[in-house]
Amino acid sequence: YYNRAVVWQELGENSLALEDLNQLLSWDKHDLEALLLRGQSYHRLGHLGKAAGDFGTVVEVDPGEARGYLFRGKVLEDMDEFPRALEDYEMAMAKDENNVYARESLAWLLSTCTLDHIRDGERAVELARTALEMGGKDDPYLQDTYAAALAESGDYEMAVTVQEQAYEMIKQVGTDYEQSDFAFRLSLYQQNIPYREE
Repeated sequence: YYNRAVVWQELGENSLALEDLNQLLSWDKHDLEALLLRGQSYHRLGHLGKAAGDFGTVVEVDPGEARGYLFRGKVLEDMDEFPRALEDYEMAMAKDENNVYARESLAWLLSTCTLDHIRDGERAVELARTALEMGGKDDPYLQDTYAAALAESGDYEMAVTVQEQAYEMIKQVGTDYEQSDFAFRLSLYQQNIPYREE
């Protein structure tokens, strides 16, 4: 059931993935991998409360599981629960200091949050730079986050340079929406305007 659910999710068939995962969890409600995967399917379907619930169960069952905090942080961010998302990203990093995506997610929030008291450009640059070093400089998403952090810190010249590189990369692998998104951010940095996640 689990392997089939993974395939369904990769095909974008999250409702079918949920059927298999619900069956698995009816046998073992604390199956962490099934909970993580079901939470992701719920998130993709826009069932944010259910997604947050599954990730919350993960961290209750295994408080050392960084992915539970990371994934719940992403859901909380989508729910505009920015202080709680910040706490979860911090916990994910504390549980697994080598988790590139925890660093990247925290850097993105610190760079782009609409709440002034959450943003911290200097720390975001440090986190994004480290994530880029850990994850590889050929990752357009990590480059995009690094550029957002640079812009938030006021280094627009470098933000433009990095975002141009990210844009060239995303044109090779990204969707039309992603390409448009990256181009929009590039245009902001060229005008010395930081990006805010609306």
